[in-house]
Amino acid sequence: WFRERLRPGMTVVDMGANVGFYTIPFAEIVGASGAVHAFEPDPFCHSILRDRVRKRAIQNVRLEAAAVGAAEGTVTLYCSRRDRAENRMHPFERAVAVETVDVRLLTLDGYCRERAVGHIDAVKIDVEGYEVSALTGMRGILAADPHGWLWIEFAPDQLTGAG
Repeated sequence: WFRERLRPGMTVVDMGANVGFYTIPFAEIVGASGAVHAFEPDPFCHSILRDRVRKRAIQNVRLEAAAVGAAEGTVTLYCSRRDRAENRMHPFERAVAVETVDVRLLTLDGYCRERAVGHIDAVKIDVEGYEVSALTGMRGILAADPHGWLWIEFAPDQLTGAG
């Protein structure tokens, strides 16, 4: 699906990049003339992603050790000891062992303003229930450039858990 829609030169945002399952293929597809902005707040997953990007000498990925939401500041990330791909901004049920870490929270609108990112062609969002907050923090981008596309993974129970 992504290979059919992404082209060299595009700018892509990967929210919830984890260890780069999508980030790295996105970077290969958009090529040297494109850019991928990858956001991963979990320090453990971010370090794996950073190492994978470095080992492959990928130059077109901008890594941010941060979550993306409706406001800027700090937020608690609940990291699952069962599966780091299910980390979230809201508590787990009691049966899941977690560790918590305070992480930086950005808005995509603010990030793009600060880094002079003028255009985004595609956004992938996989943020385990934090989708509404992430979308709220990119209202300006959505209004200014409605021609890009969004790919959003969501689960109703996680949206409910996040409020």
